[in-house]
Formats: sequence, C-alpha cells, structure tokens
Amino acid sequence: MPLHERGIKKQESKNQTRNKRKSPLRPEVSQQKILLSTIDALQFNGMIRTQKHWHKIGVNVWVPATISFIAVACMAGLLFGVFARAAQSPSAGKVADMVSCPNCGLTNQKSVNRNTDLSQTEFLIHIKPFVADGRKAEWQVIARVLSASPLIIEVLDTEPWGNYEPDNCGIRVIPSIDAKLRASVADLSYNELIKAKMFAAGDFKSLEVVLGDVEAISGTPIYFHNNAGKDFCANRSGRLIVYHGPIGDLVTVYNDGGIYYRNSLFRGFSQQRLSTQELSELLGAFGRSNFDQLATTIPASDKPEKSTLTLICSRFQDVSVTGHESDLAPMLRRMDGIAAKALSHAHFLLRPGKRIALDIRPWPYPGVSLDGFQERKELAIKQRMYGPQTIPGNFEEMHQQLADDFLKGLPPRVSTHRLQDDPNWYVYFAQGEKLYRVAYNSGCTPTPVCKTFETLYVHPVVKPDALLTQFKQDYQTPSGSVLGIPTGWLWPREMAPRLANVPPEGTVISNRDYESHKSLYFDLLKAGRGGANFIEDGFIYENVKFCQVDPGSPTECETTP
Repeated sequence: MPLHERGIKKQESKNQTRNKRKSPLRPEVSQQKILLSTIDALQFNGMIRTQKHWHKIGVNVWVPATISFIAVACMAGLLFGVFARAAQSPSAGKVADMVSCPNCGLTNQKSVNRNTDLSQTEFLIHIKPFVADGRKAEWQVIARVLSASPLIIEVLDTEPWGNYEPDNCGIRVIPSIDAKLRASVADLSYNELIKAKMFAAGDFKSLEVVLGDVEAISGTPIYFHNNAGKDFCANRSGRLIVYHGPIGDLVTVYNDGGIYYRNSLFRGFSQQRLSTQELSELLGAFGRSNFDQLATTIPASDKPEKSTLTLICSRFQDVSVTGHESDLAPMLRRMDGIAAKALSHAHFLLRPGKRIALDIRPWPYPGVSLDGFQERKELAIKQRMYGPQTIPGNFEEMHQQLADDFLKGLPPRVSTHRLQDDPNWYVYFAQGEKLYRVAYNSGCTPTPVCKTFETLYVHPVVKPDALLTQFKQDYQTPSGSVLGIPTGWLWPREMAPRLANVPPEGTVISNRDYESHKSLYFDLLKAGRGGANFIEDGFIYENVKFCQVDPGSPTECETTP
C-alpha cells in the first residue's frame, strides 16, 4: 500500500475513535461572530499569510475607544484585503476523494515523523481575547493538517461573516495555541481534516490569532459554503505542489490536477489543469530529483515567502531554492512549463474607455510660445526673487496681465469638485502642430503676479515614449504605473489599433503586437482597473484598460474604477 494511502487509512481509523469521545463543533454561525472578517489570516508578530502574498500589519494602529464591532470588521477587511464575493465552482467531493493523491508514491517522499515535538509552538495560558462592543472576534475554518509541529494547516473554507464572503484560504502557520489544546494538537495527523475555532487576542497594538478549539472531521465535511471561492481559493482538493518565485510569482498544483499561476503583477490564472499523465510525470520528476532528501524549512513569519518549492504528498516539505539551484533546476523548469500552460488560453484585451470630445481652442497669445513655457516661467520667478544679475534673461512676457474672460475659461489647477464635472475640464489649446493643457491657479492670493502668465501651468500633450524609456520598465520586479495623469497622453500613431476603432467591449491584441509595444502595454497592465487616459484625433479616452484575460475568470477589464 502506498504511503499516502496508509496515512489516509490511519486518519479514517483515528477519526472514528475520536468521534466516540468528542462531539464536533456546532456548524451554526453565531450572529455575534458574523461582523468580523478574515482576522484568521493574521499570524503571530502581526503578519498575514495568504496565497497572494504577505502583508505587514502596523502595530501602532490607533482606534477610538467607541469603535463599533462593524468598524472593526471593515478595518480587518481593508487591512487583510480578502473580502470578496464567492465565485461559482464545482462542489467538493468526499474526504477520501478530496485529500488524495493516487500517484504520490512516484515522488519517493517519506511519511511524516509521528514523534511530535511541540517546542516550536507557543501554548498560551492567560489569554486576553480581543473584544469590541462586548463581543469576541472569533470564527471557524475547515482545514487540512500539514504539520503538527509547528502547526501548519491548509485552510479550505472560512466561516462567512454576515454580508461579507471572505476568500480566505491557503497555507497557514499557527504559532499561538490555547494551552488546553496541547494534547489535541499533539494527536493531530498529517492530511487530517479538522474544524478549528480561531479567535483574535490582545488589542490593536498587539493583535494575534490564537487557535481556541479543534476537532477532527470524519466523513464528508460540511463546508460553510456549498461552492468554493474564487482565484486560488477555487480548488478544495488540497495543494500538492507550491512554488514561490523570487519576486512574487506563484505556481500551485492541486491534487486533482488543477493549476493556479500568479504572475509578477499578482494576476491569477486558474482555468487550466494537468492531465492524469502530466501529473504523474511531474510527480515522477520529483522522485528522480531526490527531492525527498532535501532539507525542509519552516515558512518564515516575518517576511514574504520567496524562492521555495513545496511538495505535500506524504508530508509537508518546504525547500528553499537558495543553495539548491542546481539540484532543483529541472523542477523549476517544470514550474515554468506549468505557468505557461496556465497562460495557454489567455489573451490580451484592449478596451477604449469613455470617449469624450475635447474643446480645443487656438492659443490667443501668439507672441507667447507654449513650447518650453514652464521652464521660462520658473526662470522668471527666480529672476524676480534673486534679480537679473543672478538670473539673466528677458522674461517680461511672463508679467503680462491676462484678461478675466480668458482666465475664467481655463480649468483650475486644483479643482474643488470632481474633475470631470468642471465646465472647463476638457479645454485644451493648440499652437502650431502641438496640443497643450493650460490650467490656472485660481486660488492665487491678490499679489502683483496674480492674473499673469506666472500663474499658468502649461503641459504639452505628448506620447509616453520618452517617459517610458526614461523609466526603464522592469518586467521581473514591476513597480507602479507611470501613466496615471488625468489630462492624458497622445495615443501613438504607430499603435494598432486606433482607439476610435476599438469597440466598447474591447479588441484582442496579439502577442506579436504586445511584444512590439511592450513597454506601453505593460504599464497599462500595471495600471489595472484604473487604466489611463489617452488623446487621439480630438477626443480623450478616459480609463483605457489593457488586461490579460483568462477565459472564465473575471479581470480588471470587467470592472470600473
């Protein structure tokens, strides 16, 4: 009998014995619990570990004494970023089908050592539960045991919280446990399904998550949600292989052959899967690489997990790539292949956003060039402050008084209301072959320089090429988008298609066209759901979006800011 089957048989026998002496936790959801969401993602030392990434939670969070329980729930959601609506996916099967890997014997991975050492676990005796409005913050999860010491679980489902449906799943390290559970934790078996009660302890200055109760599940688990979540939470068959890249990329293979890939922009792709043969070949490659012989590390609780390859067949084995680059090179190439498979049906989509006609006017002061205006204005201001001996040059044009009617027709530099509602928001000026945005500092206090050219702000509307070249896109460790100016960029003439020809639902951009204009398209990808504004042939296209679409999954292109 393969090792993994022995573990399952042992688990089923053990569950039957436990159920004779313990009653399961009640599946009902207490109304006192449903307002606080997803604090179970917290880890000791104020960390959250999700399959997306780690988040550091600041310890100096000030909260008024009168804060309501609902406010705590909302703050938790904002901090942890895991409030989401549940997505539709096939319901999970029985336990034996769910946490099962028929071909895991191909990996030659040895079973977990049953001599449990609890020295790495903190058992708390005097625990101060976090209380808001007289209610404790507590919730339940259904999870799979990956290690008893330290306690590592794979959360498969999280109790709902009123109107919030948390997509809160993934591998968790639980370092803080109620002391009364010492014997129960020591008795846990690898691959065992449990229902665990978690609660928040301490206060906002030292908030931590504590395991408060645990029960083994026998038979088919009764989930809090009939259907699994979305994205990386959409598969309850259990994680089999997890690869964390050096940046933020992630590859996950599930026991049923499902795959999930997250790229460096934290976009997820989960619609493809490995065939039975492909999965067997992958597991066999682990066996041929002698992966079982490599040392296991414990996921850190104070920094993001990077450059690790994890195999969860007969035990939880998390191996650092650092120092094993040569040994793991064949397996890492396979991880790249799985990522490519996850993207095999994805495509790029360009959407034009909202099309609005500009109010383009001729520049009424032909003697004043708008080209290089800002530089001359800055010199004029410095000359006025330090004198012509320090700043030589003739800048008399900047001191000309401007007509009130002209100033009233300009958009303000700082709007007091929503920008697009400003009657002058779409006013632009043409001089020669170029287009300019001219704004006025309407808040200028009465001084000699008010209502002069010194109070104008002139910006040419240009293509983003120069900025993108200067910025030097880093496709491996991307930073934020640089295209986020509301006044817009010129859509390059060499770009195909023209925005005017793109239907509202968008048009597919080929991989070849993407590579030809990768710097611009990649920055639009980084802009996400907010997109960027572009100008073409007298029209501004607000919120132009560019997405990599995984058919069957929602994308930024389907949402509005």
